[in-house]
Amino acid sequence: MTTNPARQPAGVPVGGQFATATKSEATGVVLKPELFSDAWTREQRLARRDEIQETLLEAEDAESPEMQQLDRVYQHASMQLAAAAILKDFPGAETVVLRENEDGENQYDLLAVRDADGNELAGRDDDDWTRNEIDKENSPQLNELCWALNPKDDRWADGIGRITRDRYNGKTAEINLAAAVEKVAPPRTVAAAAAAEKYAVAQEKMEHIRQQVRMVQEINDHASMQLVAAGILDKYPGAERLTCSKDMNSNGRLEVIAVFDGEGNVLADADEDMALSEDDLLGGKGPSVRTLMQHMDPDNLTWLTMIGEANTNRYQTRVSIDLNKAMNQEAPDDERLKDPRSRPLTSQQQSDLVVAARFGIKEIKEEIAGAENRHHEDWLRELAARTDDVLGR
Repeated sequence: MTTNPARQPAGVPVGGQFATATKSEATGVVLKPELFSDAWTREQRLARRDEIQETLLEAEDAESPEMQQLDRVYQHASMQLAAAAILKDFPGAETVVLRENEDGENQYDLLAVRDADGNELAGRDDDDWTRNEIDKENSPQLNELCWALNPKDDRWADGIGRITRDRYNGKTAEINLAAAVEKVAPPRTVAAAAAAEKYAVAQEKMEHIRQQVRMVQEINDHASMQLVAAGILDKYPGAERLTCSKDMNSNGRLEVIAVFDGEGNVLADADEDMALSEDDLLGGKGPSVRTLMQHMDPDNLTWLTMIGEANTNRYQTRVSIDLNKAMNQEAPDDERLKDPRSRPLTSQQQSDLVVAARFGIKEIKEEIAGAENRHHEDWLRELAARTDDVLGR
């Protein structure tokens, strides 16, 4: 019989973090062909996993950083082998669903296999599939491979699925099988893992900033065009259109050409009327029409979609803006801009949230004592820890 480092609840003195698990023999075992895109065969992957398992079982300090990192490699190998086996057992399968053990064991249990439409190909009503051996006799069963996954550290699911949690059922993981098969293993050394994680965190922050910049740009574009329209309509009664152009002589920016009335008559020519390039639209605090138009993106004209039109050739981009439409255009209606978890915050809003969190963190920690169950307690503890981290405690 094979053994598997099934995870144990903290404090259980039966083999440390990993304990051996026995299994009943599966029937109807079928050897599965290879599914991996690289040169490693299933047999080699199993051998590598067994080697890591042995190292973890024999470790004097299973909680050391070195063993924790090796455990991440072990989890990757386990999930990859399980995903490949499920794809072979269930043609058309796309995802596997795992749920944190209901009896308090520190492990995930197999819940279901689903196709692309969400139809269940295997589930709890028939749990024989969870005991399928993935290769020859006495190779690991599917459920054993999933027991290797750590419910206390979600990094094993990075890039291959999502993990949700509720206070009653704990964590549920929905994993894309193809992505799990193709995922590259984490580094084995602590130093390499730390560098990779630091880079990943930095990239996540950069992407968050890029998303916020795009949102702020949408807000700024709307406000800029509304100010341009308001300023021109105020100074030139009867104005209806503003034309601008980017060409080889404009240094990659839009330059104001003229303001027209409804009959196509020129009300203001930028070469002759300095008001378009010099008059402050905010009464001593702001930019001119020319300055605002120079800051509009001539290569990404999404800001022009509802308020004008553009003609572009290899030498020139010419835009025509309907001033009344620009003046009355509604502000960007984006759910991201309404959600404080994603929208850009002012410095005052950020300060207010920090102050509120400092008041609330005490109440969060007090709630832990009255948690409804273990899952609820874990959820509160992790919320408190994340809030402490944000506050720099």
